[in-house]
Amino acid sequence: MRQNDSGGKTVWSGTDDYSSSLECGHSDQCISVFGIRVSWEPFGAGETRIYSLPFVKLEMRIPVNYMCFRVWIVCVAVATSVGCGMHRNSEDDSPSVPPARRAAVEDSVRTFVLNVAHDVTQEGPAAWSKYFADDPAFFMADEGHLVFPNSQSANQAIQNLTRTIKSIDLRWGDDLRIDPLTPNLAMVAAPYTEVRIDTEGHRITESGYFTGLAEYRSGRWQFRDAHWSVAAAPSKVP
Repeated sequence: MRQNDSGGKTVWSGTDDYSSSLECGHSDQCISVFGIRVSWEPFGAGETRIYSLPFVKLEMRIPVNYMCFRVWIVCVAVATSVGCGMHRNSEDDSPSVPPARRAAVEDSVRTFVLNVAHDVTQEGPAAWSKYFADDPAFFMADEGHLVFPNSQSANQAIQNLTRTIKSIDLRWGDDLRIDPLTPNLAMVAAPYTEVRIDTEGHRITESGYFTGLAEYRSGRWQFRDAHWSVAAAPSKVP
């Protein structure tokens, strides 16, 4: 904030420099508050002063004797208000799930995950089409590779698996973890064991860890994305 004289009127203008390194030197008519440099010169009382700060612009008529104190108070008030407001906004914008709602989401997602294993075991690969989100945003990775970049590729692969896989036995481990992010989104993580038998009678057993993002929409939960990590190479038993 600096003083400029124009036509007998004194105008105070602000600066957008937030640096706390602003110095006033040895002048007794200058102060630096929260990185805002404020200077003044004696002049007659009752003039109109315009104060311009980065977030507020004030125009008031005050006695010159109180200039230094009033400007200092305005600077402190604005800086404090802006800082507190930004802090409150950051807290308000953070996602949270109330405790009661969190428990309900956990129960609902747990039921969903258990139903996935049950239906895949009973119905085979075709059951996955009910539990993978039919959305371009869907993707699935397996062993560090993106196997399904979208829902279209997933649906096509599921159709092919129904012709080559005779049966699947999918079981989740005891340490099933569910982390509600919002009322409609939750992270799912669990160890798993899967036994697949193809149409030629070959048996493949694998175990590993599964993670996925479950999303609730259109009245049901589905996996918006998923990742399978195999703990060991699948073993084939003739």
